[in-house]
Amino acid sequence: MSKGEDRVIYNPPFNEWRGLLSKNLALIEKFPESVTARRGEFRRVLLEQSRRYEEELRTIASERGLSFAARPPHPGPDGSSIIMAGHQPVNFHAGLIQKVNTLCRIAEETDSLALHVIIDTDEGLGGEIAFPLLRNGVYFVSSVALAEGPALFLEQTISSESKQAVLIEQVRSALKLCRLEQALFGLARYAEVMAKLAGCRLSHAASISRRIFSDPSNYSEVPLSYLIGTSAIRGLFLDLVRTDTDLHQIYNRVLEEYRVSHKIKNRANPFPNLTVRGKSLELPFWVIPGSGRRAPLFTGDKIPESALVAPKGAITTLLLRYFVADLFIHGLGGERYDTFTDILAQQLLTAETLSFGVTSATRYLFEEQIESYEEALRWKERLRSASSHLQEFLGMGYFSRENEVSLQELADSREALVNALEDAKRSKLDPTPIGKKLAELNQRIRTILQSSDLEEKAAGAEVDRQTLDLWYFREFPHFLLE
Repeated sequence: MSKGEDRVIYNPPFNEWRGLLSKNLALIEKFPESVTARRGEFRRVLLEQSRRYEEELRTIASERGLSFAARPPHPGPDGSSIIMAGHQPVNFHAGLIQKVNTLCRIAEETDSLALHVIIDTDEGLGGEIAFPLLRNGVYFVSSVALAEGPALFLEQTISSESKQAVLIEQVRSALKLCRLEQALFGLARYAEVMAKLAGCRLSHAASISRRIFSDPSNYSEVPLSYLIGTSAIRGLFLDLVRTDTDLHQIYNRVLEEYRVSHKIKNRANPFPNLTVRGKSLELPFWVIPGSGRRAPLFTGDKIPESALVAPKGAITTLLLRYFVADLFIHGLGGERYDTFTDILAQQLLTAETLSFGVTSATRYLFEEQIESYEEALRWKERLRSASSHLQEFLGMGYFSRENEVSLQELADSREALVNALEDAKRSKLDPTPIGKKLAELNQRIRTILQSSDLEEKAAGAEVDRQTLDLWYFREFPHFLLE
């Protein structure tokens, strides 16, 4: 199994990313005034809210007896370029850690501000720990969640220390049963940090725990809820809502065209169409009234002043990529749908398409098992090849001396039979007797091969599908891989 750089993906190659930024900066200068005016205001809001969030993190960490590398000072809103990435406040797997590491790397190389947006307006299991479970001889992926509260990430808090202890013990016992002793060290460190963060908001806990482990120090963060709570960004969304009919129709039309051009039959991809409710049209926003739930926004709905208006997926990336960032970094998931966002931006903003970078990485919890399995696959392929290309395997030490002699004799006999078979065909003689002898000889060769070292080395390739799915699962949290 290859390691390191072989499992890291960059699209385009990383040495072209500086050029992506330069290209985007040139295109942004040509954006319509309606976009550029708001870009300046939104970037100012972004920096203000990021400073606020960073100060909250430092205060909470200090109060809980935790520490992490300090963030660098922000440049002014008219200073450095802004390079961004974003994700939900979850325990990052190796691919998401790679995205943050690359964010920091390209920002450092281009003297830009690295900023990570926490998409806390989504729903999910906060503090989820995926782990391998062996039950009744069957392996599968299970999980526990250390956060509690409503489905919305922004409303969730970290469970009490006592409740965490019970959940962590489930994970610890499962890891021990799977003989993953090394992962226990990372779990213990994570559990110690999270116990000190009991009662904290999920986003704060996710940021602090991640930074304590392995993240670089030269990036800042801000939750999406902080941004959309400002009058500037709320104003943009309300302006879009006022174009209600056009927005609904444009969004659905672009979706349909995207599916046709990409030959997508599933109407849920890349996003579901906006629906119709009586005479009301659904818009690509959520209303979050503070009850722990979110509801789709329809034309004619009254939006309480205290409610958040949150963008749905494509509008979120449109906001970040076209109104704030100079370069945005996606993982593998974002890469699949964001060409749709580009078309939508052209339709709604009449803005030139901005480039984005893509990066990810894969690390496996069952590294040793995968290496052994893939080595066995290679031996299995050699065994399959040995039957028909026997001469290439003789004299390589795969067979006992006695079997080596027998196989050499059989190989010579097979060559003679093959030649005789060709002669019979050319002479229009019945080839059946020769073919029968050839089949018997090949069976004798296979019998010897099955008793050889090749067969023994290939035996490890026989692994059931469910176990393989577990071994190749790439979303175990990073702290189990440390």
